[in-house]
Amino acid sequence: MIDNNQDSVFTFQKLDIDLDTFDSRSRLHRIANLSLEEPFLRFELYKQDDNFTALIKDELMRPADTVITREEGAIIPGQEYFNVFIYLGQYVNYLARSYVESDYVADNIDLSDGTILFRDLTMDEEVMFLLQDLDIHSTKFDSRNESVRFELGALINQSAQLNADWSVDPRDVLEMDLDYELKGLTISGLSPYSVFHTAYPLVSGNLLFEGDVHISNRRISSDNHLLIKDIDVAKKRYDDPPIKLPIRLAVVLLRLSFSRGSLRSMKSH
Repeated sequence: MIDNNQDSVFTFQKLDIDLDTFDSRSRLHRIANLSLEEPFLRFELYKQDDNFTALIKDELMRPADTVITREEGAIIPGQEYFNVFIYLGQYVNYLARSYVESDYVADNIDLSDGTILFRDLTMDEEVMFLLQDLDIHSTKFDSRNESVRFELGALINQSAQLNADWSVDPRDVLEMDLDYELKGLTISGLSPYSVFHTAYPLVSGNLLFEGDVHISNRRISSDNHLLIKDIDVAKKRYDDPPIKLPIRLAVVLLRLSFSRGSLRSMKSH
């Protein structure tokens, strides 16, 4: 899939689906193997919308040169515009509803060596995150089981490692447990957000973010931990930011507190 600038929006190298049984009438589906190799997804945020929304809007605004009417499937220009994105979206929605209501089994679901490029162009400075070596593997996917487990791993911006373990009820995706860990992320990549909200650029520092999320009966409980090491903040860029926080002063106080705590620990030993 490409956009109007001929840039790739979604691609993949290889898709393998081994079907054992696919019976829509009896709602019985069995997949022996489902694997996707080297998928690529580019997602961009603009001030008005995103690249996917812009692509759909462009398709809707194009002149109707090929049209399928309701009368015996005739193709008549200038009548009712047939939009492939709307059609596919409706069909996927129908399949998703039917699949949840069906008896289905997937012995193996694998996504390997994936790449996701995220760009946020809503700030004065561009924000970009590149996920590489994305691997997702599931346990046996069975509609009769209470949960299915997905293991996920990815490299972010060639330095940070993301690992996640997600268990979800296949009959209700809002019944789930998620454990995750992100370590080694250089926080300078988040500097455009910091400048926009607080006026302070983030020069350096490494981030560790880990936690777990549990959702049951539409209630969320979570435990999250954030650790930033060796943080350095530059001078304020402009006055009157949306969020007024003395970021540099807070960093200095934290460093003094940490240094004194370390010194007392050394004396006690």
